[in-house]
Amino acid sequence: MLIEYTANLLLPALVMSLLISPMHLSGSHNPPLLGVLGRFGVNAMIGSVVLVGGLIYFGQDGQMLTYGALVLSQGSSQWILSRGWTN
Repeated sequence: MLIEYTANLLLPALVMSLLISPMHLSGSHNPPLLGVLGRFGVNAMIGSVVLVGGLIYFGQDGQMLTYGALVLSQGSSQWILSRGWTN
């Protein structure tokens, strides 16, 4: 029961990380800071921390504000890891 709940709690972070990690967001020819697996790991960890933080703060999971923070944090992380500021 606890394993199933934990898996369902962290599933959005893992799926979103899986979808955005292969993307190279800068459009430049500069290589990203990490490989695909490294970006996946960093994004998954950041997303998991955000979801657990939302659970602790709100007292329940599934809040839309938490999911918004998940998208913002993983998108920002991917932009940094992809060197999005370089042209």
